[in-house]
Amino acid sequence: MRRIGIIGILSMLLMAFSASVALAQPGTGAHIVGDLTVEESLTEGVTVSGKGAGFGNAVTDAFLTADSVTSTWQCRNPGGNLAPGQGTELANVEGPTDTITPENGNIVFSATLPIPPAPDPEEACPNGNWTIDAEPLSVTYTNVVLHFEQNGEEILTVDLGTIEL
Repeated sequence: MRRIGIIGILSMLLMAFSASVALAQPGTGAHIVGDLTVEESLTEGVTVSGKGAGFGNAVTDAFLTADSVTSTWQCRNPGGNLAPGQGTELANVEGPTDTITPENGNIVFSATLPIPPAPDPEEACPNGNWTIDAEPLSVTYTNVVLHFEQNGEEILTVDLGTIEL
């Protein structure tokens, strides 16, 4: 009889713990499901997409940040000759926000860090007759982080490191 009493008490404690977990703030169990897809493009930038679970029912914002974005561009003179190596660097870059309404706690997201704007040819090229090519030679995104927020509070981050295009 004593064993049945102990088992009953343990069962009630387990039920109470389960109920408290079910009442936890939405998003506290947020996680990525499967692998992330990282697409790199010298015309579009870097895009990270995937699936997540444990986001509850709260609207979720997903976005990318980078400590810095460095790009290298080419100047072209009116005769078509190139002068490579004109660079730009931006600090503390944040991409646009993807706002998602979870379905049964699950989300599908896609967040992008675009290519930085080309430098002004008047400032970066040998003279004002030169132009900047539309596509950079290279772009490096340093310390990229994927962020998820609900109600203005960060609930999950994923460090992606440095991404070079």
